[in-house]
Amino acid sequence: YSIGENVDKKYYLHPSMTSMDLQDIEKYYINLDYEELKSKKNKASMEIYAMCKEIKLKHETFVDRLEKTVLMLENHMPLFKSICNHADVPEAIVTYINYYRINMHKSNGIIVEKTKQEIIWTLILTLLNFCARDDVQYFLETCIITNSLADNDLYKKYKKLLSYQTIEIILLDDSDLYAQELLTPPISYKINVTSIWSEDIAAAKNLATSLDRNIVLINTLDFNETMIVMPYIEMFKILLCNLNFNEEHYINEEHYIINMIKPICSKKKPVPVNPIYNYMFYDGTWQKPVQNTYWLHNNTNILRANATKDDMSKCFVSAKKGFEIWNELSTESRMQILSKFAFLLEYISKSELSEIVFKWIKFPHWYKNSLQPQSGRSLVVRIRKPKGVITLMEKKEKNLFRKLTQSLIIGNSVVVICTANSCNIIQYCNLFLSSGIPPGVINMLTCEGIKSLNELCYDAINLNEIYYQFTVSKQIATMI
Repeated sequence: YSIGENVDKKYYLHPSMTSMDLQDIEKYYINLDYEELKSKKNKASMEIYAMCKEIKLKHETFVDRLEKTVLMLENHMPLFKSICNHADVPEAIVTYINYYRINMHKSNGIIVEKTKQEIIWTLILTLLNFCARDDVQYFLETCIITNSLADNDLYKKYKKLLSYQTIEIILLDDSDLYAQELLTPPISYKINVTSIWSEDIAAAKNLATSLDRNIVLINTLDFNETMIVMPYIEMFKILLCNLNFNEEHYINEEHYIINMIKPICSKKKPVPVNPIYNYMFYDGTWQKPVQNTYWLHNNTNILRANATKDDMSKCFVSAKKGFEIWNELSTESRMQILSKFAFLLEYISKSELSEIVFKWIKFPHWYKNSLQPQSGRSLVVRIRKPKGVITLMEKKEKNLFRKLTQSLIIGNSVVVICTANSCNIIQYCNLFLSSGIPPGVINMLTCEGIKSLNELCYDAINLNEIYYQFTVSKQIATMI
């Protein structure tokens, strides 16, 4: 912070001071500037850039890169401390890098290259987030990213998202029993961060647990004091891989879903005599296509609704509302409702599907929250929360119901896309309502075909990975 010339200066004369003393103070104050400090920082910055020119890393593994980065930081620690806004930042960088280096070394040979890239991106984006100096950022990128497999266009897209976060602060008093009601709802496709300040740690933790946020900090605003990881990769991975993103392009959930689903229509066929119309299903009822568009199903007399962007937009609104209701229910309540749905499936002689639903409603109990290693004076608890709206499309009915149940029991709402080549849930839509599933929780869009969407596969096998693919992380850091 520097005091500009236009800042009003007021002095109050102590009885023991003479007017000459005051003149001396004012003279020194006027002559005081921060050129010396600025000069030192500029010199340190030039040294860092010069150091970067000497760094030649190309064929090293990520583990080797991280190890060499730590060595350079430790050997030049006074230099980095002199230039960072907080002296603890360089040491925090070393702590983060060492944590990732050790874990990657332990998993060597198990982690595939694509996953390694994502791990490295998560690390570097976290470091860039709490260290805003261009020179230090350039050093970190030169050591960790430049000329590596992680140095590509996708990384550049992720970097543009560093500002995609919101931060709010809560000063929690004993009387703030309804603090959560005063908060704004989370913003889709932004990292939502809340900092709670309170002497009552137990109350702060209870509030933190109930908040729908990606990151909650208790009695701190500094990421470098914790082992918090910025979840850019898990939140934006599918989005950046499938949309043409630029800085002017505002990212939101509706835009993502609508642009992700690209219908493919064949040549128009003559409308059959006495056609039977199949509509879409969302907001708890059957819906005609906005533009009255249909496609002929298997050369029969059945005309199925052909979704356009207008239909997708309305369906998204339905799914979003459904998620807000469904996610508020307890896991036990969701389990009871889905159990009723499973019984109804058995009643209509769909015993195999019923067994799948009964099996996977126990899914949340198989996953445990993790406690991160303590870093300095902080303790980080990482839990998972529902992603929100999940889009599914499957050829086999069994696979669809397995993933549908996994998504729902966690607390997500679902949009099922039914095409000429994928299974259709039209016969089950009324069962959803009969079993007590709220409107908007399960939605169905129909179209003749869509472009291939790998991200709709959700093909994880390991239980943890299955849980991860339908959730996003929530991290709570408490200063102790």
